[in-house]
Amino acid sequence: MAADGQNVAHAYYPRLNEVLGLDPAEGQRLKNDFPATEGFWRGLNEYLESHEGQSGLPTAYSLGHRYVGIPQSQALVRATDRARLPKFFRLFGLIPGAEMIPSDVERVFDIWLGMTHCPVSANLRSLWSGKARERIAGVVAVELAHWDGSSVAGEEVEAGAAGDVQLTARLRNQFGSRKFDLSFAARLPRPVEAFELRVTSAVDEPAVGVVPAAGGRLVPRPGSRFDPTSLIGTMLELRHDPDQQVVRRRPRRVVPFRKDDLLGQAVEVDRVQLAEDVTLLVKDEEKLLNAVLDLVDHYGRRGELHRGTPSHLEGLPDGWVLIEEVQLFAVPQDVKRLDLNVLVPLTTAQLSFAGGLKLPGRIRKWSSLQPPEIRAAVADAEKMAITLRRLAEETTEVGRWAATSGAIVVPAAPGSLEDGDYEVELEVNGDPVSVSTLRLRSSDTPDAFSWETCWGR
Repeated sequence: MAADGQNVAHAYYPRLNEVLGLDPAEGQRLKNDFPATEGFWRGLNEYLESHEGQSGLPTAYSLGHRYVGIPQSQALVRATDRARLPKFFRLFGLIPGAEMIPSDVERVFDIWLGMTHCPVSANLRSLWSGKARERIAGVVAVELAHWDGSSVAGEEVEAGAAGDVQLTARLRNQFGSRKFDLSFAARLPRPVEAFELRVTSAVDEPAVGVVPAAGGRLVPRPGSRFDPTSLIGTMLELRHDPDQQVVRRRPRRVVPFRKDDLLGQAVEVDRVQLAEDVTLLVKDEEKLLNAVLDLVDHYGRRGELHRGTPSHLEGLPDGWVLIEEVQLFAVPQDVKRLDLNVLVPLTTAQLSFAGGLKLPGRIRKWSSLQPPEIRAAVADAEKMAITLRRLAEETTEVGRWAATSGAIVVPAAPGSLEDGDYEVELEVNGDPVSVSTLRLRSSDTPDAFSWETCWGR
């Protein structure tokens, strides 16, 4: 929220009373009876979800305090500070749409606030130094989960701001064989309408036609082909000639890729996250490759390994190795090789959903005929548990899984859960640390809002 002519920025209840059409007496009653309104806030979330986020995104969740901080937490971070959060996300290499637990957000956000040129308001700094840290961290976590990588309305573009360019990868199955395609996605420092980018790092500086993509990115036009070895093994520099904006990618010897649901392909990330599926491209050097494999085998698991030959995987860059289905369930310790830092997660705990058939839309949903598995990983946890509850008029517990190790994977059999919304709560050493919503749908529960609006009615 931002200040207007009638209310200061943090005036939550006056605005709510105005929206609901309440007189002063009714407004005071709502404020006094708030501890009994948990169902109302859940209903608000359901309303926002049913409209696919077009009227706003679900409010922050409150961990461990069922009635505390649900509306107030949204008012703590004002509109001007929300517009600056993408700078924080990009600075620390956070992945758009990532799920981070509030305690991890709190740790990283505190580092950002301690930097000399951190742009947040004095009001947010003051609240952060008080008792509102957990609530603010929860709001930031929700903003990250709904961030698509683009700038938000009101975000300031500073002079000298840097864009970025990331590699993209796609494995294609065709006629009984598999092919690996490598390309790129670029984000200019200042969003503009662009039709081509010049590859200034290549001989003769050829121009590449581009089209806009989700998250404020630019991707090559369909049918574009590139030499994969040149893309991954050397400096890649792109320039937008009309305004001379330049983005660069420096080569790395270990490159992690994560599935980007908005682009529909794997996108290069700064580093891996706990319990998430990633694909690794590793320079085919014996010592480096062995170090990567030893780390992954010790702290997680992996799938097949491919080398760049026609008999293994067509399209893979020469001198590189592809490792599929890599997941880390613990934070690697005593990593001394600089190249392996990309395999050290920034987070210490993770609750996520993986696999399954994800349905399109701004609000995350899966098919109940092919639901995702639930994954949780926590560094140094003595005991942990996942509780699954169905959200309806009466919340009912569906299942609970406990472990004394640092990771839990809960597979979901096709059709084992009915259509509906489920709350997934992660407890560590008896305390709740993260909660997420699993939404399952099928043809029995069609998206009425999308049907009503698809023809522009």
